[in-house]
Amino acid sequence: MPRQDSARSRTKAFRLGWLQIGLVAVLAATFFLYTPAISYQFVYDDNSQIANNPHLQSWSFLPVYFMHGVWSQNVDTQTNLYRPLFLVWLRLNTVFFGQEPWAWHLTTLLMHVLVTWLVYRLSRKLLQHRSAALLAAALFGFHPIHIEGVAWISGVAEPLGATFLLLAFLCYLKQRNDADKRLLWSALSLLLFGAGVLVKETEAVLPLLIALYEVTLGRPLRSDPLERTSLERPPSESVPLESIPGRAAPNWRSVNHWSGRLLPYFGVLVVYLVLRSNAIHLSLRPGETSSKTALLSLPWLVWLYIKMLLWPTNLSPLYDFPYVHDAASPRFLVPLLALVVVAGLLWWRRKRISALVMFLVGWFLITLAPALAQFRLANGQESYHDRYLYLPSFALVVLVAAAFQYLYSKQTRATQYLAWGVAVLLLGASIAGTWRQLPYWNDNYALYQRATVIAPQNERAAGNFAGELIDHRELQRAIQISQRMMVLYPHSELPLRPAAMAALQMQDFALAENYYTRLVEMEPEESGLLFLLGISRIRLSDYEGALAPLRKATALSPGHPFHHYTLGLALAKLGRWQEARDQYAAELAVNDQDPATRRALAEAESHSSLPSNP
Repeated sequence: MPRQDSARSRTKAFRLGWLQIGLVAVLAATFFLYTPAISYQFVYDDNSQIANNPHLQSWSFLPVYFMHGVWSQNVDTQTNLYRPLFLVWLRLNTVFFGQEPWAWHLTTLLMHVLVTWLVYRLSRKLLQHRSAALLAAALFGFHPIHIEGVAWISGVAEPLGATFLLLAFLCYLKQRNDADKRLLWSALSLLLFGAGVLVKETEAVLPLLIALYEVTLGRPLRSDPLERTSLERPPSESVPLESIPGRAAPNWRSVNHWSGRLLPYFGVLVVYLVLRSNAIHLSLRPGETSSKTALLSLPWLVWLYIKMLLWPTNLSPLYDFPYVHDAASPRFLVPLLALVVVAGLLWWRRKRISALVMFLVGWFLITLAPALAQFRLANGQESYHDRYLYLPSFALVVLVAAAFQYLYSKQTRATQYLAWGVAVLLLGASIAGTWRQLPYWNDNYALYQRATVIAPQNERAAGNFAGELIDHRELQRAIQISQRMMVLYPHSELPLRPAAMAALQMQDFALAENYYTRLVEMEPEESGLLFLLGISRIRLSDYEGALAPLRKATALSPGHPFHHYTLGLALAKLGRWQEARDQYAAELAVNDQDPATRRALAEAESHSSLPSNP
């Protein structure tokens, strides 16, 4: 008997050893899969958020992080985003790495690896099965839907926020089964939750996830120190899917026992809301989409998110979204009917469906809810993003792992081969999808070009790519893309801006003047546009026409370099030398080191009756 026990112990230790090696292999594979991103550049919002953000250059701005919104460095940008600890993260990276993109990419990738490990830890508790949890972690680490949150430096808010939420959830689970240290684990959970919501607003769903857990999987778990599960059971102990793990019926009877523990979490939310309201002074800003259109479009949006999770191809930083305006539209009726049918089936079979499945369905809906809620407020060109699925994807990978566990528990070669075959296929597809789509985040040129291919009607994608084309001196192509957007959005200024700049650099001054005239009609108080309109007219020898926009530009921005000088040039061409002299003098008061202005002033004085200055 002792010899048999010793053999069993060695077998269990051997299995646990291989599982630990497997976990290290999964984490290493996740890291190496995303390793190319370390050589990528600052892209998208990284330049304004990081590279050109003066608030990251000194700790003296630390109070600003907590007293203003996340875009406080840009006074012209209105935002509902309050993420002070996200800014602290950016500041710490600035202190240690300066403006080196590779180091920023490295820390972002390491955060994703950490979340992958936390996914393993939580999956192990939910599934009570190390091998299935390992599969869940691998699927999470490799899934292409996470590319935006890992390859984009500013997307680190997703893994950073998820880290705090998962840790807080694990600490909550720990205090349920550790009466001696319950206060410590509860305090840690609350502290981590508070940090999470200060990183990203979406982590505020944690109390709902805890309540969901209590009414589904909330009964005490089996106390088996080695977590002997279906992969390690003899054939007689196979487990049906309906009992992996927990019971089907919601655990409403124990509500009184755990509801009191949720009150401190809501207290943390109250403190967060107070800080947020004091910082940004409003909780909502008007969106571009009407409430009716947003409501009618929600079923289609949910379908798109599910499709992206299950078939993560053609990923992009921006998408075209076909808003639904009519309740009779198939885009409203078909996904709504599908969702109603699924919800009805779940309710009808609720007593036979695994509590784990109910928990995972709830996890998906709860963590997706913030993305659906902000849809009404989102810019029409940024209706949805891959990164919003970072936390919801946990439900999918654990569900797949539970299905793997169920198949393997049948203890027949056919089902075991099927389980492993499907697992290997999914892992291979995930790796291939990530490897193929990761390079699009290498630089802005590749990223925006990708966006115009996937979202050909998205004017923000076209505008961003046109700007990159101008930087790469592909001016004619920039104009062509912008003109295509002008047809789709005739009343928008966004495609006009790069088209006007490209025309000016091509020295097609008539086309530039046309575009800048239209822009000034849309934005009559923007001095930069007025200034460029004046330059275009000067190059067309329309000096009289250049005076009005240049005078307004100098009045709006009297301290801007070259505004007075350019106005002086137009006046000089009209022979109004004394006025030109005054403008050149005003330019020197702003820009006293410019030799061209000094030469122009000397010429103006030689043509005027006023004596020259010594």
